[in-house]
Amino acid sequence: MARVMTAEGGYRVLIRMEIEPGAGPRFEQAWREMSAIAQGHPASRGQSLSRVADEPDVYYIVTDWADEAGFADFAASDGHAVGGRKLKELRRGGSRTAMSVVQRVPGQVPSAP
Repeated sequence: MARVMTAEGGYRVLIRMEIEPGAGPRFEQAWREMSAIAQGHPASRGQSLSRVADEPDVYYIVTDWADEAGFADFAASDGHAVGGRKLKELRRGGSRTAMSVVQRVPGQVPSAP
């Protein structure tokens, strides 16, 4: 059965994080804490954390939101300030790109948690 492409919309932020060498386990724990905070926000559509295979101190965070206003509300929250502080302590550099989700195509296998 073919899956149908949908135009769900939404707001996505892609964050590239370069962390202090060897800080991976502490960074991943700080990210889990931050993602739990984000998960509780009503506009949250989920987050994922990926590590670059040949650069162990480079991570990508993908965070999806119902809309830009929902993300802005979360970014201004006390929870984001607390969780973000822990991530920033381990960060050496990086970038952030915001974008609108135009279309989403579901896969055959459900996403991993």
